[in-house]
Amino acid sequence: MTVWTVRHTGHRTKRTLHLRTTTILILLAIAALTRVFPHPPNFAPIAAMALFGAMRFQRKSSALMFPLAAMLVSDLAIEGAYRLGLSQSWGIHRGMWVIYLLMMVIGALGLLFKDEKTPFGKILGLSLASSLMFFILSNLAVWVSSSVYDKSLQGLLTCYTAAVPFFQWTVLGDLCYCGVLFGSWALMEFRFPKLVFQPQRASVLRLQRDEREAVLHCDGANGCFVVVASDRSKELGRCSSIGQRLKRFCSWGRSSQKSRTSREKFTIDGSALD
Repeated sequence: MTVWTVRHTGHRTKRTLHLRTTTILILLAIAALTRVFPHPPNFAPIAAMALFGAMRFQRKSSALMFPLAAMLVSDLAIEGAYRLGLSQSWGIHRGMWVIYLLMMVIGALGLLFKDEKTPFGKILGLSLASSLMFFILSNLAVWVSSSVYDKSLQGLLTCYTAAVPFFQWTVLGDLCYCGVLFGSWALMEFRFPKLVFQPQRASVLRLQRDEREAVLHCDGANGCFVVVASDRSKELGRCSSIGQRLKRFCSWGRSSQKSRTSREKFTIDGSALD
């Protein structure tokens, strides 16, 4: 069994990413729980939460699912307050699936225009677009599912007309909550620079077996490559783990003996690699 000794000369820890994710979740939770307190109709953080999550989480799954989870928690809290007689509105209702679907649509809009710096003009435009989208689609769903309005063009226009007085609160709520969420995040990034997202830096591994030494440059964004004895290079492409990178390196130059790769043992700082 062949043993490679591997030494790190640079790497990126996950502590910063965990801190960033936790901070975003706290802001989303605070915004969601404000729905429990009395507020004007449609003055809510729904669209702002979807946009903020989409434009600040790095993973698309987190960007879409965490705002929905915060929304669900707030709905359960409102429902609990309603059952205790502390609230006049209920949190669980048959039309809530429309709200969650619209949050995903708005989140997808945020992912489409995602920008880590996010200038003020873009936030303003996305907030207004989200308000208009929410108004059109939510009232369309009301017209389709309700028996109050005729299933005709006139009935649809009547539905939208009845909803116009609430649209101003939708716009004001989206602008207010977007300003608070994105503004708070900008201040926190200024105060705590560790929260600023930075692409994964290239890490360098030095491998040594007997008298043969190689330097493995691993770039999280562009893949990795190996320099052997400083006179040859080999592009390895993207790998999901350091172990895979090492296995590709060891199999380089002896592709006819690929079966031997599985018998290699890799260690890094004394720990075995998969």
